[in-house]
Amino acid sequence: MLLGLLACSSAQVAAPPPPGPTVITTDKGTIQGGTQTSARQFFDIPYAAAPVGDLRWRPPTDAPAWTTTRSATARGPRCAQYDLLGDPDANSVEDCLRLNVWTPLAATTNAPVMVFIHGGAFTSGSGIEPMYDGANLASGNVVVVSINYRLGPFGFLAHPSLTSDASPNLGLLDQRAAIAWVQRNAAAFGGDPGNITVFGESAGAFSVCTQLAMPKSAGLFQHAMMESGACSGPTFFSLADATTQANSLASLLGCTDAPTAAACLRAKPMLDVLKALPVRRETIGPGVLWGPVVGDNELPELPLDALKAGRFAHVPLVIGTNANEGQLFTALYLTTVGQPEAQAMLQWMFGAANTDAIFAQYPLSSYGSIKEQVGDIVTDGIFACPTRRAARAFTASGGRAFLYEFAYPFQIPAAPGAKAAHGFELPFIFGNGLVGTRLNDTEQPLADAMVGYWTRFARTGDPNTKGVQTWPAYDSVTDTNM
Repeated sequence: MLLGLLACSSAQVAAPPPPGPTVITTDKGTIQGGTQTSARQFFDIPYAAAPVGDLRWRPPTDAPAWTTTRSATARGPRCAQYDLLGDPDANSVEDCLRLNVWTPLAATTNAPVMVFIHGGAFTSGSGIEPMYDGANLASGNVVVVSINYRLGPFGFLAHPSLTSDASPNLGLLDQRAAIAWVQRNAAAFGGDPGNITVFGESAGAFSVCTQLAMPKSAGLFQHAMMESGACSGPTFFSLADATTQANSLASLLGCTDAPTAAACLRAKPMLDVLKALPVRRETIGPGVLWGPVVGDNELPELPLDALKAGRFAHVPLVIGTNANEGQLFTALYLTTVGQPEAQAMLQWMFGAANTDAIFAQYPLSSYGSIKEQVGDIVTDGIFACPTRRAARAFTASGGRAFLYEFAYPFQIPAAPGAKAAHGFELPFIFGNGLVGTRLNDTEQPLADAMVGYWTRFARTGDPNTKGVQTWPAYDSVTDTNM
């Protein structure tokens, strides 16, 4: 009898479908990928030509075609950037305009496509980081893409010799070129070119809002998701300020002769360009930032102003922050902080005229340390409040948004004391570790729920379905959030 039951049971279990193809023909040539347990993967695919030599500081152009099958099994390089200490990364390169694709293990057709834009304050990071591996997310029957884009002075240099016939927002143009590549090639990977969701975290989320506001990016994607990033703030530069900073860099490199400045800058070694102006580490400490330049033909206005005026891509939006965003920055970069350091930091972030009033709203007597006080100020001032402003502007202009706050107290040893801090939602979306810390069994149900919301939104523009807790659309009157 037992054998009969086992036979009956096994007969009812269908064999899993075989893996889909790992040889894919793109619009530029054929690639050979590989498989993981839950997905097929294709690494290091060029979406644009190498921005080197005369193409340095020029808009992205088509990648050259290849005639033999290109291996897509090894992770590619990082774009020229700074490391976590703010030093130039000698292992990064300029020939970096590549993307990575993960597809469901079995062959699919018309699966929703999710294009991820990485964070890193527009000065570091890449789409190849292990924490962004899209295999787990792709197993939810979506195609996942991660991209690289030019960073720091290579992505946002507004020098007059370079911008007379081109935008300084080359990093943003790279992102657009990557999304356009996905639109052209999605079907080859089993994705739906008419159902693309652009999502990003930190600078990636700032990028998503910027793409919403860039007139020439309209129509490239159908849904947008912003994790811990807003539509205004210190990473956006006026054209005048960006030009002043670019002139400083050119002067330090000895490229001050107007007729020859462009050629001089293009001839400088990568590391010399990165070293010329020390970078500010994750918006904290001395140094400069790089980021989107407002006021040119590609980004004519601050994205928040575009949202308020209704001049943006009216696609469904998920937008949110973590409960203690600022704790990551204070844990990593403010190992010792006193009142003078806190005062200087707030003056830079919010203006000297506002600093005393801000401190009054966050009295030190309510905290155990200045570090905790500054963490809350950064959480509210750089993330939570600007995010709500964006949600209100977006919905007031006719957009449909879903607001969230990630409050689960996830922790990592690398950032002692930080809980639900900046980036700490990422393991719950991608299912990978964060600086070596992985989810435990009790945390997996939350991750499953979040992946469900994220992938349903990518599929339909609405994170809801029967049988799960309803996530109401944002209403500015009640400030509705999940």
